[in-house]
Amino acid sequence: MKQEAWIVVRASKEGIKTNAFDKKEKAESYKDLLEKGERRIPEGEMIDIQRIEVEVDISKAHREKVVNFMESTLREDFELEDTDDFCVRDLAEDAYDKYCEGNGFTEYECVEAVYDEYLERERQEREE
Repeated sequence: MKQEAWIVVRASKEGIKTNAFDKKEKAESYKDLLEKGERRIPEGEMIDIQRIEVEVDISKAHREKVVNFMESTLREDFELEDTDDFCVRDLAEDAYDKYCEGNGFTEYECVEAVYDEYLERERQEREE
């Protein structure tokens, strides 16, 4: 998904500086501040506003948010605070994959299922 953004570009002898904004009005307000306000730019600098499109992958952002939730749930609700970070992250990612299978399980139920599988593996390894 593409999202519109606005950048204020300042060009001077020292180089180019940019500031990005999600709304054109914010960019225009910042430009006004630089041109007329207390943060006035030095004489000879050029300033412009440009519209850009930024590719935003909503699914990656959603995955990261849910996996982070699942990881913190494993640490707090299932007492894995002292467990290796990589192990807990892997479990959280497994829970997310299970959630994405679309079997009607909630996020929390997927965390529970993965935790149960983890405990079973741990038990089997101890018996060997």
